[in-house]
Amino acid sequence: MTSDNLPLLTNKTHGYDKNDPAATFEPFFHYNEDMSAWEFFKHSIMAWTLFPIRYVVGWLSVFLCLLFTAIFAIGRDNEHGTVSTRRYGIFRFIGRIFTRFQLLTYGFYWLNVEGEQHVGPNGEKYGIVANHVSWVDILVVSTTAFPAYVAKSAIRDTPGVGLLAKMWGCYFLDRDDPLARQHLIENIQQRASDPTLPPIAIFPEGTTTRAQFMMNFKKGAFTAGTPVQPMLLLYTGNNNSVAWDTNSLFNAMFRVGTQFYNKVTIKYLPVYYPNDAEKADAVLYANNVRKYMEKSSGGKLQSVDLRYRHKKIFEDYLSSKIEWGELLDKMDHPDYTIEKSPLF
Repeated sequence: MTSDNLPLLTNKTHGYDKNDPAATFEPFFHYNEDMSAWEFFKHSIMAWTLFPIRYVVGWLSVFLCLLFTAIFAIGRDNEHGTVSTRRYGIFRFIGRIFTRFQLLTYGFYWLNVEGEQHVGPNGEKYGIVANHVSWVDILVVSTTAFPAYVAKSAIRDTPGVGLLAKMWGCYFLDRDDPLARQHLIENIQQRASDPTLPPIAIFPEGTTTRAQFMMNFKKGAFTAGTPVQPMLLLYTGNNNSVAWDTNSLFNAMFRVGTQFYNKVTIKYLPVYYPNDAEKADAVLYANNVRKYMEKSSGGKLQSVDLRYRHKKIFEDYLSSKIEWGELLDKMDHPDYTIEKSPLF
């Protein structure tokens, strides 16, 4: 099965359909595209030669990045890790070199960038919302825009990673704080008007799917009512999908690392300015942005009426926690998986 003839969900199967459960879970299935014997041979050779080198070099560069961050953060302004604007500018420049090197390591030799990041008259930048396909997404977005991300509050105190997240300008979300949503809204609004702060980038689906699909957007990125800049991440030309879907992180990295080269198009869309109705209704705002992104993809992305809980149910089936019949029954009960994050 190739990307050209890969079946897409029809209008009948946009979302859960008991009469066609295979189509329902298609966004979470992993497909390897049909390979000739020659292609299979090349991937086998890559698995024993280039992939181990890529894997070791990739993790070594992560270690060096953490070491650089620790040195660079000496004398930071406060416990949140912020530094002077000049020092952050240097960190941002080197950080983009690091993320680009990571992409080169895993075969993304060329990045096709269409459009550009919006910069307001005073240097302010709006939040970025993008479809979520792979673990590679953060590297791709960071190489072109270097935004901050939303991270769990526990990340703040994680050795190495916590300091990196602070220097990156990430926002730490305390899921147990009843005011977490309000604090996030205020932070997004502040970043939209303050050119000294990096914009927030959010993957509003809340999880990954195959590259052709977009699940329902959660409303967290839209509750502030500020404009957003949509970004399309379009991965093409692979015999072995880059999608994380329902595989482990190592398997996802293995699939990317055994490709001699990988292709991605990063498409900046014009800023989406919400109208009064969308400012008052974050769900409406989220749905309309998703429709805008789907239309702007030129048929390369398709919206499906599925959420993170549906993927979780499917993963439970794959791990033999539930049987196929139970899986279909669980789909009818929205309380099967409770999504606790106030962000979305």
